[in-house]
Amino acid sequence: WFAFPLQRYLPDHKGPRAISELPLHVSTVVPTIKDMFERHTISSSDAASHRRIYASLIADLCEPGRVEVRRPQLNWGRIWLWVAQIKGKDRDTVFLLNHDILQTNERRERRKQSLSPLCPMCHLNNETTTHLMLWCPLRAETASWLQRMLTGLRCTSPLPDAIHGDIGECPDPRTTYALLQAYISGTWKKRTQLSVPSVSELEELWRKLLQNRLSVSSSKHDYP
Repeated sequence: WFAFPLQRYLPDHKGPRAISELPLHVSTVVPTIKDMFERHTISSSDAASHRRIYASLIADLCEPGRVEVRRPQLNWGRIWLWVAQIKGKDRDTVFLLNHDILQTNERRERRKQSLSPLCPMCHLNNETTTHLMLWCPLRAETASWLQRMLTGLRCTSPLPDAIHGDIGECPDPRTTYALLQAYISGTWKKRTQLSVPSVSELEELWRKLLQNRLSVSSSKHDYP
């Protein structure tokens, strides 16, 4: 699918020469790939540089391009130590959330990949990362549950800070980080299905994460 629209940029790549209609997952990303070729972010002759591609994708966030500049009040050193210890796809989801580059409708609309920035669930506000995770009215029950659980774990950070992993002087970081991971990954997975997780689904995911971590030998350096 990619070979035909990108054949000018990939002259040595053999692919289809006749297509009827590009699928959505191709037509939405091809303009971004072409733009990267034209700006020499990636080249047809060299191996793609993940650093250059990543820098290009977050270039519209702020100058000098580091998310820490936007939220200097957060303990980013501790947050990144937590993210580094997450396994599998959940690490990518939490990493993208912290950089505000989850593919929400607001971000997709800015990149001309969506016709509307509105939340596809409530259709009331733009779908920002914070709206998606905390403020969408259809997620009020799960957001309230998260707040109650964090309060019970003695996390005193404001909810918008805590969702990024800034849990303050919480006495049980293992359980608290597992809670945040379950909430973030569960919410995003259901978002890709245009659905909302139930509290019971999030509780089950949280329980499984804790069981997995307890089954691995731990040390005092497990969590920052």
